[in-house]
Amino acid sequence: MAEDEPTEGAEALRSSYARGLFDHFVSRRARGTDLSSQDVHLLLSWESEGIPEGWVVEGIDVAFAKLREAPASISECRRYVLKVVEARREKPAEASANGGAEASSEEAPEAGIPARFCDDEPGPLRQLRLLCRHPRAEVATAAERLCEELKLMPAEALVSFEVLLGLESRLEEAVVALLSGEEQEALAEEAQRMLRRERRGADAAAARRARTRAYRALLDVPPLS
Repeated sequence: MAEDEPTEGAEALRSSYARGLFDHFVSRRARGTDLSSQDVHLLLSWESEGIPEGWVVEGIDVAFAKLREAPASISECRRYVLKVVEARREKPAEASANGGAEASSEEAPEAGIPARFCDDEPGPLRQLRLLCRHPRAEVATAAERLCEELKLMPAEALVSFEVLLGLESRLEEAVVALLSGEEQEALAEEAQRMLRRERRGADAAAARRARTRAYRALLDVPPLS
């Protein structure tokens, strides 16, 4: 191999598709991990096959939800990603047989996504965009509404530290507001259980962090960054 020829790993890191999926995996795992040659091969093959990023994210999230221990590599999520891809690819055929009604519902979540978002968008904006397809209606609706608000902001504001940092809390508040009273109570109870397990005092900061952890765990909402 020539010295100036890029390695497969370097190629993956230059791909916004592969980089975004790897960043999502690391955010779910909540600690750093290496990108193995097998992971690189998977990411680049999924990209070359034209598999939508959102489908892979969904498969990774399913793997974290179903495996007893958090997967240590993207390769461990492979079978779950392939199941999502298979299921998603079956839907257009079903929709065509039913006169296209289902295809319209598949396209609906895209309506709230800012047209200015692009492949090199900051991670929090990319994750917010993907949450517009979250299986929980409250999460998808809150994400779409927040995307609509972002459409009205100047382009430079969309990449500012203050805006990106505030997206987490804005999304959480919007999602919780859409939950039923019963689910809001369940969320508060789970946060209290977390505080008791940690033997933490009931100060406002600790309570706020506990609610965020409970919100993510109960609704399966990954962090935006």
